[in-house]
Amino acid sequence: MTAEEYVKDQCTAFHKTCEDMAYKVDFGYELASIAKLDKVRKALWPNEIPAELGNAISIMWASFFTLILENSYISKWTVDHQSKTPSLILKCGNRGLQVKSVLIAAQAFNQGRDYVDFWAELKETLDESGAELKSS
Repeated sequence: MTAEEYVKDQCTAFHKTCEDMAYKVDFGYELASIAKLDKVRKALWPNEIPAELGNAISIMWASFFTLILENSYISKWTVDHQSKTPSLILKCGNRGLQVKSVLIAAQAFNQGRDYVDFWAELKETLDESGAELKSS
């Protein structure tokens, strides 16, 4: 299984989890959807996420976040050799910037951080590095 296939499988699981909990996800993989990920989390678990769900839920949310990045930035898939997780290499002019988005987005989720806040910090780094958005 490739890194991209793994992330897409996790996104399928994200949708199924939401549907199983009677929540319809009606948004796609655009940057504007980042705030909607926070809305879904708060709707499904208004207080805190049940511990028995473990990291499975955070990986699903992080995978969705990663597909948003992949859909928005010129990038290619890779596997981070250190963490063994899928990641993206974003085009920044004549060089690339590896973004371990599944790993760092899962950590943000587990810490209870809102993705809009996490995204604001990451976007600043991407902007400073010259990461290139896909043309619409």
